[in-house]
Amino acid sequence: MRAGASAHRQPLWVRVVLLAVTVGAAVTALAAASSIGSCSGSGQSGADEVCFSLVRTLSERIGAVAAVATAIVVLTMVGLSRLAASNDRRNFGGGPSA
Repeated sequence: MRAGASAHRQPLWVRVVLLAVTVGAAVTALAAASSIGSCSGSGQSGADEVCFSLVRTLSERIGAVAAVATAIVVLTMVGLSRLAASNDRRNFGGGPSA
C-alpha cells in the first residue's frame, strides 16, 4: 500500500461511477429546472404535457452524456497520471531497469 493511502479507500471504478452519477444527476436537474419555465406559454394543457415530456427527456439525455463525459475525463486523467508516475520511476531509478 502506498504511503498516505487510506485503508478504507474505495476502488477506482466505484469512485468514478459515484462521481459520474452525481454529475449526471446535477446536470439533469439543472437542465430541467432551467428549461421548464418555457413550457407554460400557450395555455393549452395538451401542449404543456408534450413540452414537459420533451424537456424531461432531453434533460435526462443531457445528464447521461455529462455522466459519460465525466467518467471519460476522470479515467483519462488517472491514466495519464499513472503513466507519468511510471515514467518518473523508470527515469529516476525507482523501478526496474530497462
